[in-house]
Amino acid sequence: MQQSPTDDKQAGIRVGNDGFRGEVLALGPVVRTTFGKVPLTFQWQHEFMAHNRPQGDKFWIKSVFRF
Repeated sequence: MQQSPTDDKQAGIRVGNDGFRGEVLALGPVVRTTFGKVPLTFQWQHEFMAHNRPQGDKFWIKSVFRF
């Protein structure tokens, strides 16, 4: 079942006259490892099937540790 897109909002106000309604599908790998007790996650996503928005790639690194 496909969900219909909702209006894009910025600061609670609809963007543009039609709500913009940007959509995109992204897929990519995730690599997780640990350095001692510190977990580290590398993630890359390639966007495709973009509608009403730019298409691109995302890459980020995430780490969680205790103070």
